[in-house]
Amino acid sequence: MISNDFPNETNNKKIPFFYSLHFKLILIFTLLVTIITLTTGITLIYRSQKFLQEVILEKNLAKAKNLQNKLNNFLQKAKNSVETITMMPGFKELDLFDINKIISEATAENEIFDSAVVLNKEGIEIVSQKPDFALRDRSNEKIFKKTIKNTYISDVHFTRSGLPQITIASPIIDYDNFGKRIGVLVMTVNLFNIWSTLDQVKIGKTGIVFITDKKGNLIYHTDRTKVTEGKNLSDNPVVKMALENQAGSGRFTVKNGKIVPYDKSRRLTDISLLRFLFSKYESDLFYTYIPLNNDIKGSLIIQQTAKEALSEVINMKKQSLYLLCFSILLAFAIGLSLAHKISNPLKKLLVGTKIVARGNLKHRIDIKSKDEIGKLAESFNNMTKELLKQQMMAITDELTQLYTHSHFYRILKTELSRAKRYRKPLSLLLLDIDHFKLFNDNYGHQAGNIILKRISEMFKSNLRKSDIPARYGGDEFVVIAPESNQKAVDILAERIRQKIANEIVINYENKRLKVTVSIGTTTLTDEDIEKNIFPNDFFKKVDKALYKAKAKGGNCVVHL
Repeated sequence: MISNDFPNETNNKKIPFFYSLHFKLILIFTLLVTIITLTTGITLIYRSQKFLQEVILEKNLAKAKNLQNKLNNFLQKAKNSVETITMMPGFKELDLFDINKIISEATAENEIFDSAVVLNKEGIEIVSQKPDFALRDRSNEKIFKKTIKNTYISDVHFTRSGLPQITIASPIIDYDNFGKRIGVLVMTVNLFNIWSTLDQVKIGKTGIVFITDKKGNLIYHTDRTKVTEGKNLSDNPVVKMALENQAGSGRFTVKNGKIVPYDKSRRLTDISLLRFLFSKYESDLFYTYIPLNNDIKGSLIIQQTAKEALSEVINMKKQSLYLLCFSILLAFAIGLSLAHKISNPLKKLLVGTKIVARGNLKHRIDIKSKDEIGKLAESFNNMTKELLKQQMMAITDELTQLYTHSHFYRILKTELSRAKRYRKPLSLLLLDIDHFKLFNDNYGHQAGNIILKRISEMFKSNLRKSDIPARYGGDEFVVIAPESNQKAVDILAERIRQKIANEIVINYENKRLKVTVSIGTTTLTDEDIEKNIFPNDFFKKVDKALYKAKAKGGNCVVHL
């Protein structure tokens, strides 16, 4: 016969490892790390994408400004060249032979110039390199009207083959004759001569740059055939923004053949995981746009496909996909096996922490288990008790055990908001001890402290539960009286004044010290509600009432 009389060691045994919170926490931690790793991985991809996008757009914006500077330098160089030619010998005397020679050499040596024309002071052509030269009167044209003193640059115009040009007209000035204009040098500049310079700025492998005039006509494009075809991009929304003097960078999407701004309100959580992971940005474009605010008005645009710009992110997604799938499956399996073992006590802890987080420090978590969760709940309850104690210390005046000045204002703000919203009565009572400084000066601060304590005790025993007393500062006390109209608060104030005058007598060093107080009261009016009065302004009213009570000699109540 086998005996069953073994010692009962149940209470002395440690919690089995596989039943312990330690083991549970290891598993929970593993699960959380897996989830956090997944979330972090996706977030890092998302943020890397965002960061890379910002870097690319910043680089493209810098390149756009570089291109703009190159164009500005080209125009300034052409302008300076024309102005320099007008100051050469021969132009001052309008010597036709010398002028012909000079402009022929200038156009031959500098390929940016296509042709030149010289007008006399009446605006008549006197020299021209054009085959159809005639003594035409051009005095009504801008090249003559706008060049009285300054150089004029025309809008972009195009040759028959579609190549862009501009006209630069510079006045010929006779500085020996009071700086009068004696003629105008008009030179046609080939804008396409800057194309090779602009081509040096590369935007990735497939990025393109294009520049338009103020009408949206192409004057430069990475694909030069677009210019000669006479493309007009005035209906392009990016070009429109630049022509409206806007500058910036952004991500755009092609929808139904139209370019539209990328929806910035869309977040990672708003789209499916698979869509985010497998997206190759086939329809997305990065645009950088700036206006041309130089002598030529127009737009400068840089376009780059998001697929090329974010190629590193696409590779990162591919590398993360397998790890992502594996982690999700592992996390799901672990979570499923543990849910029923730890969910209930953890739910209690979770609910308890939320209740306490909302400010209810009196809540206690009811978990009686003897394992680590039970110990955690016990520690949590002890912590909330201590927090409650510290909270009360923080909002309570140490001497009078009434609310502090700062906490009074928080309560006043809440009560005033409630009273205005529901149009409920609300009154304030402000009390000041008469001649309190004399008490302190003649009998010492200890006597003053006794008076403050007695008044605070009187408050606690004579106010309604809904009334909220506080020590405002020094020898001033304030009472918030919800649901009290003028008559009620005045009755309350007079009762307090009489009780203090008749009942508070301080026996200090064989002397009987009587105490009187001045009290100011005020009540929230309809006018205050209409004006949406602030707590500070409401308190100023009761402060004025107290001032009038003090002015009357004290030991009285004044309502304002």
